Amino acid sequence: MSYAQQVAVTKSDSLDIRPGFVSSELWIGTAGDGTMRVTAETGEVVNYVSIPAGRLPIRVRRVHSTGSGVSNVVAWAP
Repeated sequence: MSYAQQVAVTKSDSLDIRPGFVSSELWIGTAGDGTMRVTAETGEVVNYVSIPAGRLPIRVRRVHSTGSGVSNVVAWAP
C-alpha cells in the first residue's frame, strides 16, 4: 500500500504527531527496548511491549516520549 502522508514522528507527551492527523501505520526504525506508549485515535492511552523494528498497523494520534523506547518512527496515512 502507498501512503500520501509520511510524517517523521517527534515523540511527545503533550503534542499530537500533527493537528488532526491519525496514522494508518507506523514504521518503527529502531526497536530500542521494544516499548511504546501511544494515544490511539479514540484518545485512549495504550502501552505496547516487545515492539520489533518494522511496520506496525495501528491508528494513533501521538507517540509519547515517556514510556517509549522505540525511535526513528515514521507515521503513514492515506
